[in-house]
Order: sequence, then structure tokens, then C-alpha cells
Amino acid sequence: ISTFGVPNYFGPQRFGREGDNVRRGLRLLKKEKKEKNPFLRSLYLNSVQSALFNRVVGSRVEDGLFSSLLSGDVLQDRSTHLLSICSEPELGCSRLKEDKVAIMAPLFGVKCPKAKDEVAARELKALRDFSLELKDFKDFSRLVPGHRRPVKLLPTNCRFETVQGKWDVSFSLPPGAYATTVL
Repeated sequence: ISTFGVPNYFGPQRFGREGDNVRRGLRLLKKEKKEKNPFLRSLYLNSVQSALFNRVVGSRVEDGLFSSLLSGDVLQDRSTHLLSICSEPELGCSRLKEDKVAIMAPLFGVKCPKAKDEVAARELKALRDFSLELKDFKDFSRLVPGHRRPVKLLPTNCRFETVQGKWDVSFSLPPGAYATTVL
């Protein structure tokens, strides 16, 4: 897992009991409900962003594209943190394999840097799967402006050993990553 990485999914705790936070967030975005409590409003909207992120990443995994560059991918340079668009996947593969760039997936919002080409179409499909459009986030741009998050998580300091016949697993993760998605 430290070599190939794992999908950087948000863990189930992000979505509330039985996905209630996502359902409430969708109702807010579709203007079917209002939430006066600013903490809960933010929690529900972030849950929707996270569920959409997981859908985009899960689609790549299902289609065998988890570690593949696609035309239109948003990339982040690991040293400068600057974003760019992948226009020639075959040329960027070496930078991806050397872990110099990361493929980024959306945390949707009106200010989220946009993908292009095939990737933009895949991301719009995730929105449609939730019966959403990007404009649905407009009224909530202060709470969830949108940004990008790495598709792949590379745990460090990985250790796997048996202790008294049971597995003992340890690893380190960057901030914002969920151990439950690694296990």
C-alpha cells in the first residue's frame, strides 16, 4: 500500500448514521429544506461533497483508471502545490510514477478548479448520479466553495507483523486522510 497507494476515500463516519448527513445536504442543495444551524448546514454540505468525491474516485477504481492519467485530469505538483490540466497523459506518466504529481478529484463547489475533456464528463456524471448540477452549490459558495483532493493516498511508515497469532498493522497518514479507508 505504501508503493501503489489506496483510494483516498472519505470514511463512512463522514456521512452520518445510514447516510443521513448526505440526504440532508442534498435536500439543502435542492432547496427542499433549510437548516438554521450553521454547523449542521456545513456538516451536511460537506457530506455531499465527500460522497461525490467518493463516487468520482470509485468510478476510476471500477473502470481500472485509479492510477492512470486521463486527458483533462487536474494534477497537483507535489512540491509547489500548483494545479495544472493534463493535456498529454502519456507525457505525464513518468511524473505520476515518480510521485511528482497527484491526480486530484473534486470537492464540488462553484470555485472548484474544473477538469477538462474525458475527466470533466466523468465528474459531471457523478453530479447527475446525485441529481445535482454545479450551479446547485452557488448559494452555498461561502460554506463549500469547492477545491480538489488527491485521488490516491500513500500511507507511510507501514508495518505489518503478527503478534501472538494476530496481525499488528501500523502506518502514518497525512492530515485529512481516514485510517478506516486503508484498513
